[in-house]
Amino acid sequence: MAPLDWLRRCKEQGLEPASEVIAERLQSLARAIEERGGQRKARPYLAAQLRRLNKWRGALF
Repeated sequence: MAPLDWLRRCKEQGLEPASEVIAERLQSLARAIEERGGQRKARPYLAAQLRRLNKWRGALF
């Protein structure tokens, strides 16, 4: 399940997930891949998930 889908499901269940922690972890993973190389297929996925998450978080505030 994609991070944003998980966050949405949590919200639907009345939970308050820490979306900033999810964003921080995705960014950390993206930096690690950039620094260490490899995982070329993961880079576009992470970038897309971060864009979706930022857009979703912006809509909440």
